[in-house]
Amino acid sequence: MMKRRWLLGIATGLMALALTACSSGGSSAPKSSKGPVTITFWHRMTGNYNKALESYIKIFNSSQKQYKVVATSQGSYDNLQKKYLASAKSRTLPTIGQVTDTIIPEYVHDGMLVNIDQQVKDQFSSAELKSIYPGIATNLKYHGSYYQIPFATGTRIMFYNKDILDKYHLSVPKTWSELEKIGQQLKGDGITGVAFNKSYD
Repeated sequence: MMKRRWLLGIATGLMALALTACSSGGSSAPKSSKGPVTITFWHRMTGNYNKALESYIKIFNSSQKQYKVVATSQGSYDNLQKKYLASAKSRTLPTIGQVTDTIIPEYVHDGMLVNIDQQVKDQFSSAELKSIYPGIATNLKYHGSYYQIPFATGTRIMFYNKDILDKYHLSVPKTWSELEKIGQQLKGDGITGVAFNKSYD
């Protein structure tokens, strides 16, 4: 039952993004007088990840007759970004889509998203929301409203050049403030700086 309920959450817009309105004031999913409501879903999954996702979608589509999820892999986040922006101009955005969470503020400001507060309230219990890893849960809301739920996540690793740190007698930074301080010290030919997306700020 929980698996079916979770899949229903996907189909009703609780994925990575709730991209809306193919026409002004319209529904986020095209409706037909006959047959299920079609939920279009764009993502970047490829290979075995795409196969696994398609298998879940097939199970969900077969489990009920109210919704039909039609997923399309765009191959990469770069391709997704280009497709979203082009589709926003032509008002042909998908019902839901996969994005990186740092792009949410830009899409909200551009009017490309609808919040999914009601869907979250209807589909998830308080215990289920609390079970989401805190570091991920923090980014689910923007200006107090939900625009996304977790879909996929990964661990990002930062490498450092030990030779350069040794040359300047610097220790490996353990905090963001230490990293920023070292960045101010390491300036010169052959040293490349690092930049981060801080769109949430």
